[in-house]
Amino acid sequence: YMVNRLKGYDLLERYYTDNPNVRLYKYTRGDPASPVLVASAVNGQEVVNLPVYSGVAEVSVTDIFGVDQGTLSVVNNNLQITATETPVYVDGLQAADFPSLQPSFIFQDDFSGSGSSGLDGIVPDVAPAGTTWTAHANIMADGSLGASTAGSAWLPFVPEAGRIYELSATLNAVGSWLSLGFGTGTPTTGRTLDNAVFWSLTQPSGSAYPDQSFTGPGTSGSENASTTSTDYLKVVLDARNADWEVEWYFNGGLERSETVLEANVPSITHVYLSANGATGSYGDFLMTEWVSVVLPAGIVGWESASSNIMEMVVDAPGAANRYFPVATTNLVDGIWTNVPHSDTNTGPFVVTNLGHSTTDASGTNEVIYLQADGNAKFFRIIAQ
Repeated sequence: YMVNRLKGYDLLERYYTDNPNVRLYKYTRGDPASPVLVASAVNGQEVVNLPVYSGVAEVSVTDIFGVDQGTLSVVNNNLQITATETPVYVDGLQAADFPSLQPSFIFQDDFSGSGSSGLDGIVPDVAPAGTTWTAHANIMADGSLGASTAGSAWLPFVPEAGRIYELSATLNAVGSWLSLGFGTGTPTTGRTLDNAVFWSLTQPSGSAYPDQSFTGPGTSGSENASTTSTDYLKVVLDARNADWEVEWYFNGGLERSETVLEANVPSITHVYLSANGATGSYGDFLMTEWVSVVLPAGIVGWESASSNIMEMVVDAPGAANRYFPVATTNLVDGIWTNVPHSDTNTGPFVVTNLGHSTTDASGTNEVIYLQADGNAKFFRIIAQ
């Protein structure tokens, strides 16, 4: 059943959440406005709360064996799924329901320079201040390659823990393969190979060989792709956990996913484009960092729990640990301070996030308790 569901997909890509133990993928087949969500947990089970923007009232769930698991209702624009290590298919969502993260450009270059001048020393269209390409003399500012180029162009880059990165480019390989990926150690303007990690290559047009992905270093950890001479490569590096997740995309489709244990995480120093004695060209180079979008929370209930304790009920559509209660005595000066709270009406009361809470009778809202101090205050919930 799983093979039949995925057969002939037009697009398969990771749908990122702020919980690294959750794996969500969306795919489309035929109608891009009606994607299917595939949900699972890496270990154990996780309750996943997904914001729903399209207005759909319910979705249907099917397991990987094709057994109907019934429907789930969307409550207050929130869909709650219990994800286990066995994936399920969720039908009924729409394209508008998948904006969990938004990208921030680190590098972007459409190679709009001259074909008669080199790329070396050129500032990308988007890059941190002072960053320029370091490139082989045969790699031109328009992304084209001179005859039989065995060389690279690179940009400095060091990933940060807790982030997701996407590296991609379009490629036209002629004569031999072109590649892109991450590099360790000292970069080179010669062909990047021995110090390459998490990289992929596309074969030249007419090649009898498949495109390939590699964990590295070098050609270790190789795996053949289903494509030959793809014109688009993408590598996704998820560094939110101590163990990294890496994905390789060919021609827009996810082909491979690997977990890299913390002990084997390499020290990345740069990203690169490289050629193995090829001509052809590169285009649309892009390096993005994905940043979580946290939807705003609202205070939906407020009552006295005792003579000096107040109970607050909060509708937090994202992960509870992304939200904090704050208060002010003066709306004009705009100074908001953290408020100690507890998950019981007896304390202890500490300054922390709404992960320190209980739930109301509906099971969907967070309940916290605050101490009354006799002063008039205004409260709100902030997201971080």
